[in-house]
Amino acid sequence: MPRNRRADSKMLGAGVAATLVLALAGLAVFRLAGLDDDERGTVSREGSVYAGIPARVQFVPLPGADTPDVPWRILVDTGAVFNAFDPTSELGKLNATTGNTPVDVSDELGDAVGSSIGISQMTHGAFDITVRPLKMLWRDAAATGKMPGDAQIDAAREKVGWGLIDLTRTNRDSWQISRARPGIELDLGGIVKGWSVDRAIEQLAARKVESAIVQVGGEIGLIGPTAAGKPWRIGIRHPLDPTANWTVLNLTGRAAVSTSGNYEQPVRIGDTDYYHIFDPTTGRPVSTGILGVTVVVTSGTAMNTRADGLATAFAVMGVDKALELAAGMEGVHVLFIVRDPASGKPVEKTSPGFDALR
Repeated sequence: MPRNRRADSKMLGAGVAATLVLALAGLAVFRLAGLDDDERGTVSREGSVYAGIPARVQFVPLPGADTPDVPWRILVDTGAVFNAFDPTSELGKLNATTGNTPVDVSDELGDAVGSSIGISQMTHGAFDITVRPLKMLWRDAAATGKMPGDAQIDAAREKVGWGLIDLTRTNRDSWQISRARPGIELDLGGIVKGWSVDRAIEQLAARKVESAIVQVGGEIGLIGPTAAGKPWRIGIRHPLDPTANWTVLNLTGRAAVSTSGNYEQPVRIGDTDYYHIFDPTTGRPVSTGILGVTVVVTSGTAMNTRADGLATAFAVMGVDKALELAAGMEGVHVLFIVRDPASGKPVEKTSPGFDALR
């Protein structure tokens, strides 16, 4: 029998990422450098993947000639499926279809959409991959320098709602997506970087790799300790000073880190910056009082996928609701950096147990 993923409350899911700095020999993660004690014996590859997103794969290989080509190819190929701004991608072609006729999709797209639906359920709709009409409306507003009107926002919101999409496993053992209304378009930018990191980490784990880091933008997946047997030191950027870290995490074992911040790609209209994450309920950007959200996941499956999606969802939910929800999620730890309304200076709010990760 076909299975409808919209109704599956047990789905695991998972979110636009800001810059994290990997503290390897004090060097930014995207800078090529000679080997130091932590890097000696590793193989690595770094560069840009789809849409110019900086990425890195580094691991200690098993004896033999292991190279980073396979996990790197996983990251690169992600754009061919998920780049919503590429009309030749699978997602671009799906968005170009009209009506509500079910469309067959690949296992990759079906899996990521199913994970997205799971995160929407977990967060009561704060995470929503149907926000593309809102994203495009505010993108056009940034281009013209003119704020969208209430009527324009309301018209875009009519095409938004995660409950308006159905994902079904057919009798042919393939995925189908259907949309309840014309004009509904999907954008998985809030989850697919984490999803691709999970795929690369899974490939490395299957090869029995015991020390690895995979990074796509602000999404980091870790296996084990560093090559030197030390904890990974992940620096979370200061939201107002790109040259400094706000704090540094010390992580060992399988862990996922995702940061969403407004300092990387704000929507600027006139002289005002707006957050690049949109609340699907109001149709407007989330509060710029939230300077950054970092989610660390240390247990369970689809860890980077969940971290990515939750980072977006928590920004939409706001500090109090997000921290309350996170407190009930096993292995989920959250750091908010917010602007203090009295002083205007950044301050932090964290979930229980976050300090243990520093």
